[in-house]
Amino acid sequence: VIYEIMLSDNFLTSGGLILAADYSQLELRILAHLSCDCHLIQALNGGTDVFKSIAAEWKMIDPEAVGDRTRQQAKQICYGIIYGIGAKSLGEQMGIDENEAANYIESFKSRYTGLD
Repeated sequence: VIYEIMLSDNFLTSGGLILAADYSQLELRILAHLSCDCHLIQALNGGTDVFKSIAAEWKMIDPEAVGDRTRQQAKQICYGIIYGIGAKSLGEQMGIDENEAANYIESFKSRYTGLD
């Protein structure tokens, strides 16, 4: 037996409405605004893949040379910094040792100086 459950039925009144919205990189945009980091602001306003641009700036390489792994690392570091991740947790998340993760965080912050 398959049951269909409509969660919205539990919250809507007659004639009501539920709005679902996804703000693209909202936390990152708030961080860029609060930090006034010009590189981060430029990456967000560039009209390209944000995390590819961030990874390119971080690694000092051409955006076209950024692969999926490097893009994912940049994304993990960005959100890790936003949520206060430490090197140990970042290392576990990325599958690298704590010292390497600490180096990633430091090198990232050295490119995005507004984050420090």
